[in-house]
Amino acid sequence: MTNWKTYKITSKKTFPGSCFIFAKFELDGYVTYEKGKDLKNITLMFYEDDSSINNYQIGDYLEINIDETINRNGQHAIPMNLSEAKNVVRKFGSSMTTTRNAMVNASSVNATALAVTQDLADRVDRGERSHFKYEIEDNGVKHNWIYKRN
Repeated sequence: MTNWKTYKITSKKTFPGSCFIFAKFELDGYVTYEKGKDLKNITLMFYEDDSSINNYQIGDYLEINIDETINRNGQHAIPMNLSEAKNVVRKFGSSMTTTRNAMVNASSVNATALAVTQDLADRVDRGERSHFKYEIEDNGVKHNWIYKRN
């Protein structure tokens, strides 16, 4: 069984290479690498013309396969263009503050979710609540939103 662990991205730094971009992500927990080395980061390598690097932002979540990282040096980047990368790291979801319309549109696929979302948004707008969090899963990727009163 694969040992996937979920981490939240707390910071992101990018470094240009000759034809790659390296992205070092600080995480909210420790990843165990070879020789039992625990680090609170992971470095991914993207082709310089690969816009998917923009899909990884602070507040997003990554799932990292601990069974794979214990065989890797934590100082070496994981090339995201190789199919093996999917066995090591994958985007798990995102977290962001959103607008009322975006949240209502996302929940409109289900009448119950839509009614609950509109009710909670109304309570926030009336000042009865300061905010609420909303989570939806789309094709196995979880997305989290926070709705706050303006």
